[in-house]
Amino acid sequence: MHSALWRSELDLTNKRVAVVGTGASAIQLVPRIADQVADLKVFQRSAPWVFPKSETNTARWSQRLFKALPASQPLIRQGLYWFMEYTGSGLFRDNMIRKITARMAEDYLQAQVPDPALRAQLRPNYTVGCKRRLPSDDYYPTFLKPQVSLVTTGMERLSPKGIVDASGVEHDLDVVIYATGFHVADFTKRNMEVRGLNGRELFVDWTHKGAEAYYGTTVSGYPGLFYILGPNTGLGHSSVLHMVESQINYLLAYIKQ
Repeated sequence: MHSALWRSELDLTNKRVAVVGTGASAIQLVPRIADQVADLKVFQRSAPWVFPKSETNTARWSQRLFKALPASQPLIRQGLYWFMEYTGSGLFRDNMIRKITARMAEDYLQAQVPDPALRAQLRPNYTVGCKRRLPSDDYYPTFLKPQVSLVTTGMERLSPKGIVDASGVEHDLDVVIYATGFHVADFTKRNMEVRGLNGRELFVDWTHKGAEAYYGTTVSGYPGLFYILGPNTGLGHSSVLHMVESQINYLLAYIKQ
């Protein structure tokens, strides 16, 4: 099954399971199923850059501060926004921020994975920012469990027993889970039509010339069509809520006009 089409009726208890992929989907599901299964193999094509998620509760003192001084909330939010803008600059140019970010990820990997051989397999071989940076506090520790192993030779093909990897080794499996991403911009797979002026069809237009929208929100030739989180609005360094709120402000002005 694919992670996007999860079969909730399937019981993974004591099953031999493979997860193909190590991206944003895998980093969430691998730690969740590891303790259910008898054996878990994670097939990795390229290692992701992983950073601490650092999930914490909002401190009582900050709750009291927000209640007593409501103006402190937008101030703190502005601080967080500009901090993310500053640190995000390391995604787009080779600067000191990028070096510091990579060092943080390296230190995090070393602190969580004591085995040098496993650590080498989990270390990315490309520059931070080339792919999505992934936050997780429990992904690396999952590979320290005896029932979990990492396969770095890649998947060659399915077999009647499971998976044959690129080195020719056959892995006996009960379940294969694909965590291999999504066809986000493959408009030929859309099962709907959006028609504009003079009979234009949106996904046909976008298939020919690429997806584009003004501020990622409105599309020329399609009056009355609005997108939230439309083309090119995804972020790799900050909160997408900023994009959503900016688009809503634009939409309100559009409707008022």
